[in-house]
Parts: sequence; C-alpha cells; structure tokens
Amino acid sequence: MPSSRSRKSQPLEMVVAFNPNDDELREIRSRCAKACAEYNSINEYTSNIERGHRFMRILPPSASHLAPPLKVQTPFYMDYGVRVYIHETVFIERNCKIIDTPVADIKIDKYCSIGPNVTIVSTGPPPARINLKNLANGRREFTGHPVTICKGAWIGASAVIGPGVLIGEGAVVAPGAVVLDDVPAYAEARGNPAVVTKGEKGVPSAWADAEAGAREETGEPQSPFVYYQRE
Repeated sequence: MPSSRSRKSQPLEMVVAFNPNDDELREIRSRCAKACAEYNSINEYTSNIERGHRFMRILPPSASHLAPPLKVQTPFYMDYGVRVYIHETVFIERNCKIIDTPVADIKIDKYCSIGPNVTIVSTGPPPARINLKNLANGRREFTGHPVTICKGAWIGASAVIGPGVLIGEGAVVAPGAVVLDDVPAYAEARGNPAVVTKGEKGVPSAWADAEAGAREETGEPQSPFVYYQRE
C-alpha cells in the first residue's frame, strides 16, 4: 500500500540565495555552456580518454584530479558545474539535465544509474514576500538546495528530482516520477508527485555483501545476460 511522502531530511540551516545576473556567475555559466557544447560534439568514435577529458572540463579546475564518470551519454546539460560531484562509477544516459546552482551541492554516489531524459533540479525561489519585493526592485534571485543520490540508486527515464531531495541507497525511482521529497533506502517511488510504493527493511549490509561478492568472483568469461526472479 502506498505510504505518505517522507519529509526532506537534508540539513537546511540557512537557504542561500544568489543573483544569476552577477557578472562572475554569468561567466561561470558561459564556461559551463561552452564545455557542455564541446562534450556534446563527441560521437561513437570518440575514445573513452577523450570523452573523460571533455567531460571534466564541464566541472571546475578544482575537480581535475578526479576520475570522470563511467559513461555519460550525449547530449548532457549543466548550468554551473561548480558544486556537482559525480562518482566515477556512475552511468548517465542521454539528455540528462542538471539544473544546478553555485550555492548548493548535487552529489551522485557510486554505482548509480541515471536514465534518459532525467532532470535534477537544485534551484528554487526565495521566500514569497522577499521574492516579490526583490522583483519590484528589479532584482531576481534564486535559492540553492542540496540534492543527494546515494549509492546504487536507479533513476528511471524522464524522472524529475526536485530541490532538497535525498534518494536513499539502492532506491528506485520509476520512469516519469516527480520526486519532491526524500525516498528511503531500498524503496521504490513512483507517480506525480512521487510516493513510496514499496521498500525493503533491515538490509544495511546489502552493498557490503555485494562488493565482497564481486571481489571473490573469478576472471572467467560471463554471459552478458542475467536472470532474476520477479519480486
């Protein structure tokens, strides 16, 4: 039976607003847009090394020591790139849009899969009264909210992950879901707005067991197909 939506658990002691028309931020967006365009110009003949080099140009110079994600299909879009952290084992399918900000982190942990046409949003409006006052004075501001997608989460095609959301370890977000609140670990969320439809309890060691098993596997060739019993 579907449960009620969970509350957002990420700490928000203070919501930070920013002016996107600031000259420095406009320059950062321009750099990121150019880097995205260069990355999106690759094709199936582009080497993995060149793919990795081009993708890392989307991120700030401070991330140059990190390894690029396993595979990011084109086209791929990001606004700023200064506070986006994507683990090297992440797989991102085509037409992913990350609406990030310079004031809040977006983190995608190891082994996550991001389906095609997924949108991850970390920006929002200021409090209504402040927003109206700023607009009347000719000033437009946005706020930034952290988004975290934990280890092994699966985000289905065309899903939207909203600002301030935490997707728990091993969770599944169904295709087309609009996630506005946290999804617990090992749970499944679907719908608009998304609700948790099922989940597993008491499996905190699942990843530890899986990783231990992977280390014990032999080097013998394996079939590309694996069959599981439907739950």
